[in-house]
Amino acid sequence: VINEVQKIPDSSESLNKLLRFADYLILFDFEENGHDPNRDWENWINVQINQFLSQRSIKVEKKTKKGFREVDLKSYIVSMEYVSRKNSEVIVRLLLDIRTMGSINPQIIINAFLDQLAEKDIRLKEIIREKIILDSQENA
Repeated sequence: VINEVQKIPDSSESLNKLLRFADYLILFDFEENGHDPNRDWENWINVQINQFLSQRSIKVEKKTKKGFREVDLKSYIVSMEYVSRKNSEVIVRLLLDIRTMGSINPQIIINAFLDQLAEKDIRLKEIIREKIILDSQENA
């Protein structure tokens, strides 16, 4: 679904050079069984995000056309924050820099995040790209 379109002047740089950020909503699903129904999910997920982002580097093997290479996911992540919780779903916003190092599949970042969690019953439900932000736009 396209919600907004912006005209780019003919004289501007190529579109690829104008793309700056990709903004995603990440929907996690967790099993209600075994969890304290009074858990402060906002605090819990924020602690997990802070631990994830506080690492000096977040290195993973990324598959490329020429095989595998090690990448540091930390250089792609601009921000990651709790948005809301509804029933057994937790929503997190992930803002990625897609210019500095090129684009990356957000699933790679989410898989690395899930791998660090002590609780293994939280699962990725869906990744929704909310918007792509051009270099000329505000980082909102």
